[in-house]
Amino acid sequence: DQAGIVFDKASVRIRRLAEAVDVVKGLLAGGPFSYKGEFFTINGLELSPGPIQSPPPILVGGGGREVLAVAARHADIVALAPQTPGTRSSWTRNVDPFSGRVDGRLEMLGPAIAEKVEWVRACAGDRVDDIELVGRLTAIVTDDRADGVRQCRALLDRLLGRGSRTGISDDDILRSPCYVVGTVDVLAEQIVQRRERYGIGH
Repeated sequence: DQAGIVFDKASVRIRRLAEAVDVVKGLLAGGPFSYKGEFFTINGLELSPGPIQSPPPILVGGGGREVLAVAARHADIVALAPQTPGTRSSWTRNVDPFSGRVDGRLEMLGPAIAEKVEWVRACAGDRVDDIELVGRLTAIVTDDRADGVRQCRALLDRLLGRGSRTGISDDDILRSPCYVVGTVDVLAEQIVQRRERYGIGH
């Protein structure tokens, strides 16, 4: 509002994002590029200078099902993000502003991340093996496991609100793909395990 820019509803913003990715990819492909869509019209525009890497990889990130569907169809790298209080998908995923839970699950824990991975894989089709998944990872280097978990809980509080503590066990946090706790050797082992479990590269 302060910038005088209309904040469109999510469905409009997501359609615009899909077109924007098409436009960026077209311009980065080299040569004159033309496009006519709902939001963008381009006539013979050529990007100069062009990218050294041709074409450079495109990264799209999000936490909601619709945004991740766009990412799965168009991006080379898909970043998995949590939905946080104050954001809502236009699908039926209700975010509780007090607990930070979406449909009864906490966004930074394993079940929610696993579901996002499945959304991406389902929408990617034949591209699924070519997509790189990346995610949010916080590493707590410590030889005091209990203190490391406490630090993770403090981070959850800041991100999702203090109500996010409710019903979340230490094991839930330690199994989350978003947190690794321990010595350097333990962290390395945990990161490999999460990559194998969720397919998240970094």
